[in-house]
Amino acid sequence: MKQPVPTPRYHFTHASHLASIMKDGLLSDTDAVRSGSLMVDIGNADIKERRRGRMVPIGRGGAASDYVPFYFAPRAR
Repeated sequence: MKQPVPTPRYHFTHASHLASIMKDGLLSDTDAVRSGSLMVDIGNADIKERRRGRMVPIGRGGAASDYVPFYFAPRAR
């Protein structure tokens, strides 16, 4: 199946974060925790911990949690 152009991207967050996203844009988990804007954490704690320890070997580097996660398919209900 050919991907539509542009390809939809998804990011899930708690509704209480929408105002800060509109004001400051999407932040990585690292930056959201550091700035105090992460009010309600809905992410899976095990996955978030793995992202903090997974190093990115290219680009600016850092950990996977230093990047904003996007999903390329909607969540099934």
